[in-house]
Amino acid sequence: MKKYTKIYLFVLILFLFLNAIFQPQKVYSQSDAQDSTNMNLLKFDDESITKSSDLLPERISFMENFLWGEKGAFRKIGFAGELSPETREYELKLRRTMLTIHQTLGIFTWVSMAATVTAGQLWLDGKLDSPTLHRTLKWPTIIGYSLTGLLAIITPPPVQRKPEFSTITVHKTLAWAHFLGMVATPILGRLILNSNDYYKSARFHQIVGYTTFAIYTTSMLVILLFE
Repeated sequence: MKKYTKIYLFVLILFLFLNAIFQPQKVYSQSDAQDSTNMNLLKFDDESITKSSDLLPERISFMENFLWGEKGAFRKIGFAGELSPETREYELKLRRTMLTIHQTLGIFTWVSMAATVTAGQLWLDGKLDSPTLHRTLKWPTIIGYSLTGLLAIITPPPVQRKPEFSTITVHKTLAWAHFLGMVATPILGRLILNSNDYYKSARFHQIVGYTTFAIYTTSMLVILLFE
C-alpha cells in the first residue's frame, strides 16, 4: 500500500492543477490586491496621467526601473518606445501576454519537475537500471524554470501596485526559496559522482530536491487555487 501513496499524491496534485487551469480565472499576476493592471486602464483624456511619473507604479522594483523606467535599458536600445500613455498602453497588453506565458511555462516546469523527482526516486529505490532518465529529465526542468523566471523578471510593470499583502506576495517570497533550491539541487547532483558515500550524497540531493519541489508546488497552488 505504501508504494501507491506517492502515486496517489502525484495524481491528486495534478488533478488540482488541471482543475485550476481549466476553470475561468484571471491571469494571476494581475491581482487586484497588489497588481492592478486591469483596474488602471490609461485614460488619455485625463491630463493628470500624462506625466511620466503617473505612467509607472510608485512601488517599482529595481529591475523594472532598470529595464522599463523613463530612461530604462529597453527604451535606450529601442526595444520600447519613449515613455508615454500610448507606449504604456502597449506595454500593459504585452505584460498580460508575457504573464500568461509565464503561467503556462510554470505549469510545464512543474510537470517536468515532478517527472524528474519521480525518476530519481525510482532509481534510488532500485526500480530503474540507471539514473539516465532522471538526468535527461532535469534539462527540460532547468530550461523551463529558467524561462519562467526570466519572463517574470523582464515583464513590464503595471500602472499601479498597492502595498497590500496578497497571494502574489506569498508567490514571490516562495520564489526566492525554490530558486535557491534549483541552484543547489543540480550542484549536489554533480557532487554525488565524486562522493565517497554515493547513496548518502544521493539521499541529501533527494531531500533538497523534494524540498524544492514542495516549495515550487506551494508557490503555484497559492496562485492557482487562492487567487
